[in-house]
Amino acid sequence: MIPVKEKNGYWAVVRECLIKFHGLPRQVAREKCKELRIKIESPSCGSSSEIFYHNEPFDIANHLAGHELDYLEFLTPYEQLLDAHHWGLEEGNRHDRLSP
Repeated sequence: MIPVKEKNGYWAVVRECLIKFHGLPRQVAREKCKELRIKIESPSCGSSSEIFYHNEPFDIANHLAGHELDYLEFLTPYEQLLDAHHWGLEEGNRHDRLSP
């Protein structure tokens, strides 16, 4: 089970990606995250929300914004957001999409 503190950090990263990278107003980003989190945390019978948290917050922000940004273009500021919100990814796992 993923602790609530870690889930909060995850959503904080998604929200900040929406604001800083997609240019959404803070309130709009907050609402989008809130709506999706409610949906994810209330899965249909037999489903678990745990698997959702294997998605990169960057990818979820792209989905919510309806616009795919280039991961490599935002890699450094994205990693700074991850660090700032103590999102629990090991350093080695952050660059998986850079591997051939």
